[in-house]
Amino acid sequence: MSAEVFCAEQVSASLIQLLGEYTASWSRFVGVVNYRNRYEQYFLGANLVHDIKFLSITDPQTLADFKATHDLALRIDLDELPTSRHEAKAEAVYLALVGVTAAAPAVTLIV
Repeated sequence: MSAEVFCAEQVSASLIQLLGEYTASWSRFVGVVNYRNRYEQYFLGANLVHDIKFLSITDPQTLADFKATHDLALRIDLDELPTSRHEAKAEAVYLALVGVTAAAPAVTLIV
């Protein structure tokens, strides 16, 4: 067998292997597209529920610390939400500072 024939057979075998790997890779891609479609159906569907949770901070020490440090940590545990919820995500926080006065009436929130 000549060197040219041997080299052509190697290239052919390598090409066939490469094409097989490409085919396997593209066949998995269909599954990724299906996951994306399921994701979009879930989040774009009308089945999402938006809960609202109100908190009132009335503890004098917590309010004094907030006044001094301008830092207030809030925590809502999952068991405080309806039992039908298995996970939760904060999408927005609204803050009302009832009765508060300030020289510069602006509030910056970091959530």
